[in-house]
Amino acid sequence: MSAKFNIFDLTANNKKQKMNNNSKNTDFMNTVVLNQTLFKKFPIVGGGFSGGTKAIASTTASGYILWVNGLHNIPNPSEITQTIEIGTIQHPYLIAAMGDGGGEIKYWLGITEWEYLLLAGVKLNAFDQEFSEHAIDIATLIFKDRVPIPRAEHLENYSEIAGELLLAHFTVFLGKEGAQPFKDSIESELNKFLSSVLDYYIENAEELVDSISKD
Repeated sequence: MSAKFNIFDLTANNKKQKMNNNSKNTDFMNTVVLNQTLFKKFPIVGGGFSGGTKAIASTTASGYILWVNGLHNIPNPSEITQTIEIGTIQHPYLIAAMGDGGGEIKYWLGITEWEYLLLAGVKLNAFDQEFSEHAIDIATLIFKDRVPIPRAEHLENYSEIAGELLLAHFTVFLGKEGAQPFKDSIESELNKFLSSVLDYYIENAEELVDSISKD
């Protein structure tokens, strides 16, 4: 069953901008929060983060066959040629043990020749907002031929594709119990798309987590 969201047209209402695969921010704390909080990974000696080693893609309840950062070993995508901004979330509790552990989460739909990507970015409030950039990485990846919609209809269904990628990401980020407390603490007004995807996730979290995590 395909998820139905109270959505707006991402292609018409969001500015398109180019972002290549080398755009990952190197700011240490932003990168730590991105990996530990959003992807549930842990740092390893010598640098980098560990977690998410499953080698076979998961199939969602809606029939999307995809990879989720924090659960899978994400394939290397081809060059990102276009991004569409999905929205931002201001949240006060992105990292513990800091005076100001809040910050911004930002999501984009990334498009390559062969894949669709959900890109997630984190920027903490503790850093100078004028100079700090989001740490960005792939949250979810799906090959275009694994989207259960005819290729000729993808453009008009970008909102559904982005929503399915977000739902899969939330299974790692928020799990079965974390979505409602997360939403209750959000400090910014969510756009209709993010709000409806998050509400759908809250109502269906157990089913969505089980479908993604099953062997």
